[in-house]
Amino acid sequence: MSRLSEGSIALILMTEKILTLLFVFINSIVAATGYAYEIGCYGGRPLVERYGRWILMGRRELDWADRFFQRWGEMAVFIARLLPVIRTFIALPAGVARMPRGKFHIYTFLGSWPWCFALAYFGMKLGENWRSLGKYFHQFDAIIGVLLIGGIGWFVWSHWQNRLRPLEK
Repeated sequence: MSRLSEGSIALILMTEKILTLLFVFINSIVAATGYAYEIGCYGGRPLVERYGRWILMGRRELDWADRFFQRWGEMAVFIARLLPVIRTFIALPAGVARMPRGKFHIYTFLGSWPWCFALAYFGMKLGENWRSLGKYFHQFDAIIGVLLIGGIGWFVWSHWQNRLRPLEK
């Protein structure tokens, strides 16, 4: 077997692995976000108005989400699917705002494709060198932890303050 055909076979196998991962990732994302979308769609505003205080959401956040989806709808879902963390939470507000179901799934699929492709590709490349790269990644653990705790603390504090203000009046 020549080197050219060995390289071709390796490329085909690598492409097949990436495409299989993409298929699994994207179908999982569409299925999982479908549940959050349906909860938002069928529960809607009444669900968030009744139980939103447990996740520090109220009418103010609902009004903001409605205005946001009326203005940016499809692009918001597409772009949110490309961003870490935000991609997890976009489905529920899209359902509450009653974004058309078909458009939601199309833009979820299209926005998830580049993200999943990048994860599969970099995971494959980093996996080949993980033993040598792992020590560099662990240097950032404390910084990431502090940023996450600080962000969560700020979010809870600012929403708790805004939650108490209407009661004082």
